Amino acid sequence: MRKSCIGVVVLALLPVCWPQQRELDSKSYYDRWLNEDVLYIITDEERAVFSKLTTNEEREQFVEQFWLRRDPDPETPENEYKVEHYRRIMYANEKFTAGIPGWRTDRGRIYIMFGAPDRYETNPTGGSYERPMEEGGGHTSVAPFEKWEYRHIEGVGDDIELEFVDDKGGGLYQLTFDPQRKDDLLQLGFMGPTLDEIENYETKGIKNKQDRIAGRNYANGSPAYKTMNGYQMAKDSFFARLDLSGKLNRAPVIKYKDLEAVVTARVTYTAVPVQYNAGFVRISQRQVLVPVTLEIPNSALTYKHQLGIYTGKLLIYGQVTSLSLRREAVFEEEVAREFTDDTYQSGMSGSSLFQKQLVLPPGIYKLEIVVKDSDSGHMSTIEQRLQVPEFADEKLSLSSVVLATSIEKAPMSTDVRFQYGSLKVMPRVNAAFRNDEEMGFYFQVYGLQNDASTSKPKAKVEFAVVPKGQQPGYWRDASSLLMPYATHATVARIGSLSVFKPGDYELMIRVTDLVSGQQVQSVNPFSILPALAAKSD
Repeated sequence: MRKSCIGVVVLALLPVCWPQQRELDSKSYYDRWLNEDVLYIITDEERAVFSKLTTNEEREQFVEQFWLRRDPDPETPENEYKVEHYRRIMYANEKFTAGIPGWRTDRGRIYIMFGAPDRYETNPTGGSYERPMEEGGGHTSVAPFEKWEYRHIEGVGDDIELEFVDDKGGGLYQLTFDPQRKDDLLQLGFMGPTLDEIENYETKGIKNKQDRIAGRNYANGSPAYKTMNGYQMAKDSFFARLDLSGKLNRAPVIKYKDLEAVVTARVTYTAVPVQYNAGFVRISQRQVLVPVTLEIPNSALTYKHQLGIYTGKLLIYGQVTSLSLRREAVFEEEVAREFTDDTYQSGMSGSSLFQKQLVLPPGIYKLEIVVKDSDSGHMSTIEQRLQVPEFADEKLSLSSVVLATSIEKAPMSTDVRFQYGSLKVMPRVNAAFRNDEEMGFYFQVYGLQNDASTSKPKAKVEFAVVPKGQQPGYWRDASSLLMPYATHATVARIGSLSVFKPGDYELMIRVTDLVSGQQVQSVNPFSILPALAAKSD
């Protein structure tokens, strides 16, 4: 929800060397943008125009206009479509990789183009299967498959059902419009018949499994096989599926052709206590995911009490500007908290998290954030230099390390808050944990070289927790936690802090590439606080 708030002014910065001025292999960069980054969403007309451009200046202008055409809100520089697109690529690379990068698979392509399905059914082991009536009924055994359902896809239609089958093994699910493809018993004599085939055995009718197999070549519409016992739905007819296949192979339809006042007023406020953190996660050669996270104590909000409910509300405005003072991103959000009479006191000891995931190329930026209490009008401002790093392809490097209160698998959902690839990571922004809590860490590794004998990366991952300023006497081996993907590897772990005394500590991480010999380290300070005193009865 868009609200009007107040913020701080952009300060002038001294000019420095902008990364785009460096020598690049421009042909490789633009080829990868065209054939990887936007392969599924660029239209045939746009591709034809791009192929005729002759200079990098023209190509850069084209790229800028490409994203502007898809901007849901052209009045602001932030482009939610672009951010969501690159988030989907990262998710697909972790969730759907199977011998090839996840973005190149059928599931990855559909996810990148149309997002998470509204409903999905997964059968990862296959096996015994009772056919629905529209597939003919009866019992059979099937290969692993997934069914995705979309209520509506713009430019495609309503009530869309897509089926992905892993009939070759290895986890490479392929999109199919043939409901018989998953049937493991289709070619095995009288095993796994449909209901009308069972009837045929008893009545000597015209339908049998051979007709069903032959009928697949005629879209289940051959005179000898009028399929599925009369229960076939219109959307499952040959021509309907052919039409759907064509639409799914076209680029998605281009759907979209007072805080800010404070930003221009140079006013600074310090009323609402806010903890701030920004991280950096590589998406592609020239795009970096920048999760900006805020943590605000619930007790800092002003609450209204009505009908047994305490309600508090924060308005958040942020913007990112480049060295040339061009606004690269703008975001506005409303964060509301509600507590009942029974949960109010305990709720005051907690905090509220807000995260905005930005997509920026490497470079130096200015980040400004304003947080306003809706009822009291109290505000706080954050003004930070934001240096987005460049992750070189062949150099071993790490993303930012996220210190977290929980790490779990992210469901395939439209709610992507705090999501990193296929995991949902809840950060602790102030890096302060009680010793009766668990602390987790998450990071990504880039630039690992593949071992020639296995075609997989070979690396040693170690970590140590030491009092601040001390060197580790012992490193714990966490190599088994390394999860390699086509473009990166991830490490995630969570554990108890109960063996540690309160104090200031450092989480030290060391990754060694056993193929190239490169090594990289990261030091991450955090604090351990005493456990909450137990309440007496």
